[in-house]
Amino acid sequence: MNSLEDQAPPADPGDRRRRGLRRAAIVAAAAFVVGYLLAALAMWIGSPGRSVVTVPNFRELPFSEARDIAERNDLVLELADSLPHTEMDRGQVLTQSPLPGQEVPPGTPVHVIVSSGRARLSIPQVAGLSQEQALQVLEASGIRAVVQGVNDQRRRGLVVGTDPAAGSVVAIPARVRLLVSIGPPMVAVPDVLGMRLDSVGPVLGAAGLRVGEVTRQVRFLGLEGEIVSQQPAAGDSVPEGSAVDLTVTTSRLELLSPEEQGVPDEDGEFR
Repeated sequence: MNSLEDQAPPADPGDRRRRGLRRAAIVAAAAFVVGYLLAALAMWIGSPGRSVVTVPNFRELPFSEARDIAERNDLVLELADSLPHTEMDRGQVLTQSPLPGQEVPPGTPVHVIVSSGRARLSIPQVAGLSQEQALQVLEASGIRAVVQGVNDQRRRGLVVGTDPAAGSVVAIPARVRLLVSIGPPMVAVPDVLGMRLDSVGPVLGAAGLRVGEVTRQVRFLGLEGEIVSQQPAAGDSVPEGSAVDLTVTTSRLELLSPEEQGVPDEDGEFR
């Protein structure tokens, strides 16, 4: 009796070939997928996490803070230069390259220029100049002046000095007070009539005045050296430091100069 194998029809060679091709295709597809995954894994392990970095805006930030931000963004902050600035504090970033928003590879250096602070200079000497001349000198130096009138013995309109004083170091732009003379202060003349010449000096000095020209007038009655006239008169307002001319009595004709003695007229009287 024949077995089942003997009774089965013979295998078709074309069918065997098709099954072989399908198996080969499946194996090739699986190999491609596995290779792709392995290649992707290798690239992910061996390369940085980002291919480009957007440059942050570092301007106006302190250099230390900008450096920390750069490191967190895979960038390298490099100091290129420092320049004085009228508003930015020392160490603040003024400019950067590349500019904010540009896309660069990780590790790219970002060059920055920082502020060295405000420029500083010494206040020039302007005492003795006119107000207009002094203002021109100060403004040319970057210094703005506010004029303030002060009492001084110098002629009205001349510069007495500055506050802060000449030679002081200030940051530019700066503002100083320009002290301009408005003349000496005015004081009232005290009444010294009837006083003795040898005691009037301290009285006038206490009022900010001084003894001026002294004229002697012959009088045989009254005290020797008594003040009988003064100019300016008592109560007048005069600049501090002014002189007060005095006329004092004397009974000694020989103390007078020839001009003061005069010459006798026809009646023997002195003119």
